[in-house]
Amino acid sequence: MTLDGVDYYQVSTTEWVKASDVSVKSTGNNTNTEADAVGAEKSDVNKVTTKNVNITPLYTRDGQTISNRGLGRNSAWATDLMKTINGAKMYRVATNEWVKASDIK
Repeated sequence: MTLDGVDYYQVSTTEWVKASDVSVKSTGNNTNTEADAVGAEKSDVNKVTTKNVNITPLYTRDGQTISNRGLGRNSAWATDLMKTINGAKMYRVATNEWVKASDIK
C-alpha cells in the first residue's frame, strides 16, 4: 500500500510496516514458494478481501484445511498466484496458504 507517497507492507490484518524499514536477505532457494507455483498462474487480481464472516479458512497447496489459522472478517490480502485445487479456484495469500475464491468478495 502507498500512503502519502510512502510504501508499506501489510504484516497482519491491521498492521503495516514501512517498506523503508525492511531489508530482505536471501537465504537461498525457497522450495516452498517453488512448490506453490506448480500448476499455478499469475493471479487475475492484486488483492482479495474476505467476506463478513468470523474466520475465513486457509488451505495448503494440496487443499488441506489449515486448522490453526484463518483470515479475519473483511480483511484485504495481497495475492500473486491463483490455481485450481481440488476443483476450487484459490488465491495464494502467503507461502503455502491459499483462500478459496468462493470465500472472498
